[in-house]
Amino acid sequence: MCSTLDQVAKAGAGFKSLKEETAPLFKADSATLSFYATKDGKISVSYQGWDQSKTVLAGQQFVVTWSQGQVEARIVERR
Repeated sequence: MCSTLDQVAKAGAGFKSLKEETAPLFKADSATLSFYATKDGKISVSYQGWDQSKTVLAGQQFVVTWSQGQVEARIVERR
């Protein structure tokens, strides 16, 4: 039987590989994000530092992390 700590460690290890595969959309000390979902399954994400919003399509995930005083976001393919 796996403990919760084991599950968290496994999840963290998987995310580290995602970080190595994709460049972040942004890195900042703080961020205010806005999300809008459409009926056709798209999610539009807006951030004050972008000229245009980013679109998350079906089969993708928008991943936000907080580490070492920085917030990062990526769009990755769902695994």
